Amino acid sequence: MKKFGEFIEAGGFDHINEVAWPVLLFRGERFEALGTAVSVGNGIALTAWHYLNALIPPADPPPAEGQRVDFQVYVAAFEMARNRIVLWPATRIFAVPWIDIAVLYLCGPDRKTDDFKQRYAHLDFQLPAVGTEVAVMGYRRADFTNEAMDGGKLRQSFHPRPTTSLGRILDVHARRRDTAQLSFPCFLTDAAFDDGMSGGPVFDNTTGRVIGLVCTSFDQQPGLPPTSYASLLWPMLGTEVQIRRVDLAEGSSYPFHELYAKRFLLGTGWETFSTSTLGDQRSFHLGVTMSKDDARLRRLT
Repeated sequence: MKKFGEFIEAGGFDHINEVAWPVLLFRGERFEALGTAVSVGNGIALTAWHYLNALIPPADPPPAEGQRVDFQVYVAAFEMARNRIVLWPATRIFAVPWIDIAVLYLCGPDRKTDDFKQRYAHLDFQLPAVGTEVAVMGYRRADFTNEAMDGGKLRQSFHPRPTTSLGRILDVHARRRDTAQLSFPCFLTDAAFDDGMSGGPVFDNTTGRVIGLVCTSFDQQPGLPPTSYASLLWPMLGTEVQIRRVDLAEGSSYPFHELYAKRFLLGTGWETFSTSTLGDQRSFHLGVTMSKDDARLRRLT
């Protein structure tokens, strides 16, 4: 019997973990668990913007030379065939602040792991139907244990603890739920969400396609199902990115939907939304350019 609205702690890993990855923060010589991301293309993942935005010191607008930040964002990418985890740094983060979706552009594996086989989720940008059964994937209790080593060094061990939850779509807000907290396209579900699952994929349980990303949930009242909201995917198609393409010069900017139009990424329903529907999102677009020694927030337009 299906258990809707409950957390299901996985006893191990399976192939869903190859497309749903923990997002980690490295700051002050330590890692912390942040949220969850979904792999959508070669070196490309999607996650929620709200928890990343909370890391950035306020400065509006950011300085022209970039606002320095003291953190680095990584994903922990799983490869089941070889039973290993590879840490990939996000060298750029692209986001449109009025929606809760960010695009992570990842630095590929180093020479020791350049044979890593990345798997991708199939995204469905169409509006889901009320009543659709969904499965949510995230890392709600991921954490690190710390062990002091000789020479004052710190050894950290990562415990992902993957979690799933089942539910149904109860309502769809094609444009917005309200003008304050959820002022972007989203849907209501009775699947359970929790901290650490933010940005995780919401799968259509029938098709296996990703139809949304974990956004937020409200305190559950006794005897009532969870009240959880996921971001619809279609608005992020207009996000302006600088992701390397073989058919464009290095550093070229373009809207994310071109990766689908040019068949670089796999998805359904993206063609439903025209450029006029998506609008010009460049003026809202922020990117975080990161390197090992210097991370800066830059306004790219």
